[in-house]
Amino acid sequence: MSDVRERGAETASNQYGRKYYFNLDGRMDIAQRKHLDFFFDYMNEDLDQKSEAVTQTGGNYRSNPGTVDYNHKRYSTGLRYAGEDRRGAYEMQVYYTRFDKKQKTHLRSNGILSDFDDMVFRSYIADGKRTWNVGADHKLTFGGEYRKEEYESTRIDVGGGHIVTRNGISKTESKADLDYAALYLQDEWRANKRLYIVPSVRWDHNNKFGNKVTAQLGTTYRISDRSRVKMNVGSAYRAPTASELYMHWDHVPAVARIRSWLVPTQVHIDGNPNLKPEKAVNFDLSFEAEGKRSAGKITYFHNKVDDLINLNTISRTIMSSTPPPPHPIAIRNIGHYENVDKATLQGIEFEGKQRLGDQFTLRSTYTYLDAKNDMTGDRLIGRARHKLSLQIIYDDFKHGWSGVLWNDWLSDYYYAAEGRGNAAVKKNTSATVLNLVINKKINDHLSAYFGVNNLLNEENTTLYYDGRIWRGGINMTF
Repeated sequence: MSDVRERGAETASNQYGRKYYFNLDGRMDIAQRKHLDFFFDYMNEDLDQKSEAVTQTGGNYRSNPGTVDYNHKRYSTGLRYAGEDRRGAYEMQVYYTRFDKKQKTHLRSNGILSDFDDMVFRSYIADGKRTWNVGADHKLTFGGEYRKEEYESTRIDVGGGHIVTRNGISKTESKADLDYAALYLQDEWRANKRLYIVPSVRWDHNNKFGNKVTAQLGTTYRISDRSRVKMNVGSAYRAPTASELYMHWDHVPAVARIRSWLVPTQVHIDGNPNLKPEKAVNFDLSFEAEGKRSAGKITYFHNKVDDLINLNTISRTIMSSTPPPPHPIAIRNIGHYENVDKATLQGIEFEGKQRLGDQFTLRSTYTYLDAKNDMTGDRLIGRARHKLSLQIIYDDFKHGWSGVLWNDWLSDYYYAAEGRGNAAVKKNTSATVLNLVINKKINDHLSAYFGVNNLLNEENTTLYYDGRIWRGGINMTF
């Protein structure tokens, strides 16, 4: 369970309330080296938010205080059958997800419904793979996947649809169906005692965008027992999602402070039915090594992408002159999905780990990202140049206690805001968030956890960091 505390004032607040999570996992042994796994996950979010509905009359804006109720429920369940024989391993699985989102806004003055939003997302997935040990040096893997997604909502616009009415308010509800299929073949080849080569080929099908074949080649060269070099090169493909194609949605995810004013952050996102699939050529080169108490890895990556799917956003502050003096009543972020003809994303990733005694470990990760539009030379918005995470990990196996205290830094996050004359002005922002989670193993079947996200209650409107979140729960196994 997570408890999000209310932050704000009578005019506007964050989304606050409780989030409940439940999951059940099990395994049944059918025969020797054959088993059946199952799982069931459930999430329920019951949140409220004080907000302002912003309306425009002529050239003047005004706000109407309201309360937004969010009710989100997600169910996921599935079965997985796996086993081994003398030729190799095999597995097959099916799983289903349903996500319901209902949002209602009532005017605080009289309780009348002023807006609503409905969404149902369903996903049906079946996949499987089979491996064969071919001699002492080859392992072949053949696999496939089929996925069907159904997205029915008032927040998408596919064309057509039907009218949904709540308390005299009508909206058009549309439905999008997307089907995906894939087949792949991979060979894990031990060329010699030091060199490991993994070629693979993949076929993807989408009912809207057709077929695409991609290929990859991965290699690992073992320098010593504790160090190695890895290289991967290949092509990649990603079709747009239903949200990226058809989204047409207004929502209020957070509250922001502008000087002495607390105002809602309104977000409007439009999809783009003319989007093209992403096509990329990716390359990365890594060196990793381990010592007795330390380990490290450094990676250089370079990705060339055609038709990169990017959410182009601009932020503006809405002002009201009634009552005087002029004051902010909302921040409105407007987003539109678009293809970037040609883009390059390159950078360096670093990961280091150091044992500090028997119970403490220090871990750090850092990513430097240079992401730019090759046609204009501009940076891609919505991405941070620097990401740094520092973690202190505690493990007391004897008494069943463990925990992680970690701080995430985000620096030089590039975004667009509205300047004079509605012109877009590119800006940078940074943020730091401290988090904590503590786990207690009570016995072999029962454990509990407690955590705090954003321990220092940091706020950032652009990144939607919305203050401290408490969470806790119990895990039981049978």
